Amino acid sequence: MAKSSSSTEADGCTCPETCGQQECLVLKEDTVYTNSFEFAGLSAHTTYYYQISGICEDGSLISSDLIVFTTPCAEFEKLPYVENFDSYTSVGYNGGTMPYCWYYTSGNYYYSYSSYSNYHYPYIYNSSSYSHSGSNLLCMGDPDYISSSAGQPYFALPQFNKPVNEIEMSFFARLNSSSYYEEVADTLWVGVMSDVADTTTFDFVEEVIVNSTTYTEFEINFTGYTGNGTHIAIKRKGASFVEGSYYNTYYYAYIDDINIHEAPLCEHIRTLNVVGTEAHN
Repeated sequence: MAKSSSSTEADGCTCPETCGQQECLVLKEDTVYTNSFEFAGLSAHTTYYYQISGICEDGSLISSDLIVFTTPCAEFEKLPYVENFDSYTSVGYNGGTMPYCWYYTSGNYYYSYSSYSNYHYPYIYNSSSYSHSGSNLLCMGDPDYISSSAGQPYFALPQFNKPVNEIEMSFFARLNSSSYYEEVADTLWVGVMSDVADTTTFDFVEEVIVNSTTYTEFEINFTGYTGNGTHIAIKRKGASFVEGSYYNTYYYAYIDDINIHEAPLCEHIRTLNVVGTEAHN
């Protein structure tokens, strides 16, 4: 026989300890007589603390270590989904806020002999000079200063209640800085992930080349996607010109005004080319 309890964190305290006069709120407590037990009615995107205590014959308790888990996000029900990053005030690469239910690269940051443990790319950057609209934008960033365990910068969007192959995505992107090397560009891979924490589940859909300091709109149509992924994601492949970390370090993409919407019945006409010309009187 065991007692099972679930709680949430209160005022930054680590449950089940107390913090001043505040105690963690116990949401549910049950006596369990089976080897498995299910808590119902938990909220989406919420961190819970779970503990099991064995009840001895004399009534004393022997408790397990505290188990911490976070429930997944609920599906976003309405399209279009628009993110221009302008509603966030706590921004930056060292612990700044990111949009609700996004998953993104994080890791340790090493530069000039300094270390930041809460560092992440991409991050929201505040600059009306570099944004496409408003005052904030998304900086895809520099993978060379992130610890190797963090991997290449990427972000995954929340899951929507439409299949991915019924969705179209648009966003604006530009290069962060001009260069006297005209060939410099940053390459982004757009794809779909089935597990946002596992980059091996990234299914490549389309490559985006960002090679101008003027914002360009990019449209990605997912109607041809046949995989089992559920989350649209963008991963930074890296800057190109010659091999070497210098170009990854100093040239990268800014992204703004992301729009996720239902794919149109007829795909937009794009990339028209002139095949040949003929003179007529």
